Amino acid sequence: MLIAHQMSLNYSRLICCCTLFCLCLPLYAQPTARLEADSLQMETGNPFVLHLSVPAVNKPDTLGFGPWLDFFRPVNLLTPPQWTKTGGRFTCDLRLIFFDADTLFLPPLSITFAHADTVFTNSLSLIIYPTPGSEDLNDMAPIKDIEREPVLWTDYLPWAITVLVALLILGLLFWWYRRGNKKSARSRKVELLPHELALKKLGVLRQNALWRQGEVKAHCAELTFIIREYLEKRYKVPALESTSSEWLMELQSKDFPNDLYADLENILIQADMVKFAKAIPPEHFYLYSADFAQAMVSRTIPAPAVEDTALTPKRP
Repeated sequence: MLIAHQMSLNYSRLICCCTLFCLCLPLYAQPTARLEADSLQMETGNPFVLHLSVPAVNKPDTLGFGPWLDFFRPVNLLTPPQWTKTGGRFTCDLRLIFFDADTLFLPPLSITFAHADTVFTNSLSLIIYPTPGSEDLNDMAPIKDIEREPVLWTDYLPWAITVLVALLILGLLFWWYRRGNKKSARSRKVELLPHELALKKLGVLRQNALWRQGEVKAHCAELTFIIREYLEKRYKVPALESTSSEWLMELQSKDFPNDLYADLENILIQADMVKFAKAIPPEHFYLYSADFAQAMVSRTIPAPAVEDTALTPKRP
């Protein structure tokens, strides 16, 4: 009886182990992505490559950089991700660069496929060490001589084209001026104030709701253009011609409200990640960013100039 009971107990344990193995098998069969580096130590200002590999039949749709937003900026990504199929895997090389010495812990990235499946990479730790410098000027390489190239007639072609274009523009301006003088009535275009134009464009952006039509990149591009255009006209900063970090630093020296600066920088960073790295922001970002832009414009409307009637001479 004891032997039969022991055999029955062993048989029950065997059935439980087989059942657990069958339940866990799909978890081990699910594809995982690998994130690797040629070296875990990089020099500041020196580009390096991270190798990304995922087993899949179809090409991945998006690569989410959201977990890296605390230390990762669009300027750190030198080239956009390009997937290449090698055997049964898709590979992608991320060419990155960092300018500050630090020890970075890279959280797992999310890789989303067209059929809504998502896999995650492994985490990775990197050491970014400062560029070594020498205090001895004798260690520096000598300055090379300038090598002069022979002068060709094609070297003067840009100057000739510039002169011809300038003459053509002057001729068109003269024709337009003569033609305008002959008209008795001229149309006048009333320009909107910067805050009026920005609020009008934000209303159109809300009405179109491009992100609901799948045009996330177009929505973020229009939103950042409205913000940049308004702040350039309102605070005289080169927001349309400079990078976000450059004109945001110049904006700090203006009378822009300090409590709005952090939210403004965060919205611009997430929008740039959408435009340049194909990141997908959270669902609440679209309405939150539009509400913030409208509140920022309304709050920074310049106060109207008040005339001092006591000092203004009265007309007879």
